[in-house]
Amino acid sequence: MSWMEFGHLEYDSVGFYLAPFLAIAQGINVVILKKSYKTFISSSPQSSFEIFSLFHSGLVSVGLALPALISYLKSVISYDASWEIIDYVLISMSVVFMACYKFSEYWLIFNTDLSVYFCLEHTKFFIGSIGQWFLQNMAHASVYAGVGKMLFVTSSIQFWQANEKADKKAKHENTE
Repeated sequence: MSWMEFGHLEYDSVGFYLAPFLAIAQGINVVILKKSYKTFISSSPQSSFEIFSLFHSGLVSVGLALPALISYLKSVISYDASWEIIDYVLISMSVVFMACYKFSEYWLIFNTDLSVYFCLEHTKFFIGSIGQWFLQNMAHASVYAGVGKMLFVTSSIQFWQANEKADKKAKHENTE
């Protein structure tokens, strides 16, 4: 539900129509990533999760370097913008954050079931969206965003209850 956050989509119809394609592309990416990891691990006895994470994130960084450079060269930042010390701290910490974020994302992809991974990812965006509400003094809170959050909470509760029942059933079948 994070990609279908009503608070963001109410202003952009293009985003509304493209949101399902983003979810499908993300699912395909995760499946391909899991297959690549299995192939990498089976190719060499010295390969590990850490090496795969380093190689994959490095290749993605190299692939995105040119578009990032072009975007940087085309952007114009106003010199009269009000920069506070927190802005500089956040920018400098983003390098550390992204490295830790990608490593933990890879760990979750490879060590959890896909449905659990996507539920955890949507939970992350849900919590971030609530944090944005508080940071911006509820400036972007709307009825649509509130309904989207309630829908996510109820869907999440239903998912985890169904997941717990499936785990209990699997454990019961294994003990017999």
